[in-house]
Amino acid sequence: MELQEAHYPLPGLLPTKSVIQTLAAKILTCSPPLTTPSADGIDVISISLRQENALDVTIDSLSIGSFHAMERGVLTVHSAGNTGLSTVRASGNAVNGFHLNGSEFSLVQGMEVTGTCDEYSPGLCEVGCLDSSKVKGKIVVCNDVKGMNEAHRAGALGSIVSHGLVKDASFVVPLPALLLNQTDNALLQSYIRSTKMPQANILKSESLHDSAAPIVASFSSKGPNIIISGILKPDITALGIDILAAYSLVASPTDDLLDKKKSVKFSVLSRTSISCPHVAGVAAYLTSLHPDWSPSAIKSTLMTTTPPMNAKKNPAAEFGYGAGHLDPVNSANPGLVYETFKDNYIKMSCSMGYNSSKLRKMLGDNSNCPEGPKGSSKELNYPSMTVQVEAKKPFTAKFPRTVTNVGFKNSPYKAEISKDDLVNVSMEPRILSFNSLNEKKSFVGTISGEGLDDSKSVSVSLVWSDGTHRVQSPIVIYTSMYFNA
Repeated sequence: MELQEAHYPLPGLLPTKSVIQTLAAKILTCSPPLTTPSADGIDVISISLRQENALDVTIDSLSIGSFHAMERGVLTVHSAGNTGLSTVRASGNAVNGFHLNGSEFSLVQGMEVTGTCDEYSPGLCEVGCLDSSKVKGKIVVCNDVKGMNEAHRAGALGSIVSHGLVKDASFVVPLPALLLNQTDNALLQSYIRSTKMPQANILKSESLHDSAAPIVASFSSKGPNIIISGILKPDITALGIDILAAYSLVASPTDDLLDKKKSVKFSVLSRTSISCPHVAGVAAYLTSLHPDWSPSAIKSTLMTTTPPMNAKKNPAAEFGYGAGHLDPVNSANPGLVYETFKDNYIKMSCSMGYNSSKLRKMLGDNSNCPEGPKGSSKELNYPSMTVQVEAKKPFTAKFPRTVTNVGFKNSPYKAEISKDDLVNVSMEPRILSFNSLNEKKSFVGTISGEGLDDSKSVSVSLVWSDGTHRVQSPIVIYTSMYFNA
């Protein structure tokens, strides 16, 4: 696969001919193949490529490429996409990271500084509407969010938008900028009407605690996994709304044709392409702490150290946020990790009906499906447990798992399971006692129930705790009709 700038919804994030892009292409195409991570200097790939439709893993170049990267000890972090329909999600009005030195500047209404403009949309600051000679060094008030880009193009010092609400995740906010609610906008308009020479200043944003956060963005793609129903997707959610980020000086900060010569060093960006590098950055941090850990151990750590999110504020629950919201600090000391290797993926692929011929084409080697029971995706040693069941029929599902001790030498872990009246969940054994580091212990999770209604999903959680570490895994049961909910 050729990684081109056109694949990226925010071209300013990645130079067209970057070294990272070239190295990523080597991994994803395996031509020429990489030898070891250290040989090429790669431990983590952050890749915000998107596909319009989910593809079967046998023809999905991203899945196949990520598998080959995993073989070479490289973790690949993908975005879930921004279709709102999954694996990294975005969670989160304009944030102003700059200040105007406390000075006040002339404040002008967009309709007062227009050149050639649509007479039926005064004040909207349409593209090409503002007269640069009238707005330079001033703050412009527009009636539409997109007017901020026009104000920036025309050379305004900053912009204020009444009734401001950014609905499009791809919209880039040029700074300094301010979005007003209806109440504050009424006060602003009253001030402008009562003052001959109105002036204003856009203050640097202050951090405030939002009790509703974190909330998954509406544009962020949702599960379930329509290719492998037994694997929960997305895996995790991370910050992806209104993120102040460095921006390429060779890329325009807007999509306006009249603004191609403009450039900015920083901008406020949103999308899952923004949450993806947050996860990759923490993964790189973990790799620096544990250079001998496998990609699956890093992934497990990211997923099992997340704080729980509120399903009442996020109706899609785990299909919206996966295992939870990324916690960089807590991830440094996970206690236990779930590791998944090549043989595990081969067995799962064969259980999905892929024969040895398809397996070889997909993996690029002489792999064969193992003899004996085929198993299922529930047997993949994944940090989450997911099963799709038939509506209104009794069900029982078993999840064999193995964890590796990376916490204390001598430590007993006890299973803590949240409750839901619709399902029964048990772990056997209930206590895992470790006597050394890197020791492995296995257990089997059993989930059963009398039947779920159509379009229903139920989630509980498993936490292995030794009193210091809390290793959390989501357990999700949903009906085959959930996709139509």
